[in-house]
Amino acid sequence: MFLAAITITREGYYPGGYHKADPSKPLRAVVQIDGPLGKTELNLPPETSDRIIALIADEVAEQSKRVAEAMTRQFIEAAPALPVTGLVG
Repeated sequence: MFLAAITITREGYYPGGYHKADPSKPLRAVVQIDGPLGKTELNLPPETSDRIIALIADEVAEQSKRVAEAMTRQFIEAAPALPVTGLVG
C-alpha cells in the first residue's frame, strides 16, 4: 500500500465551482491510499486537518524568511558604496 494523494478543501467548496470558499467553514482532509486490492479514502478529523495546516503554515513562514534573507543579502552585496560627505564632527 502507498499514499496516492492528500486533498485538503473547505467543507462545501468544490474546485471549478462558481463560488469562493467560505473561510468560516472547517477544512476537510482526505487521504487516498492505493494497494493491490484497490484504493481506500480516509476522511481525517478536523483536528488532524488543523495540524496539517499548522505544519504547512510553519514551513511557509520558514521559506519566506529564507527568501527575505537571500534577497537582503543580494541587495547589500550588489549595492555600491555610498560616498560619505558633509559629516560634521
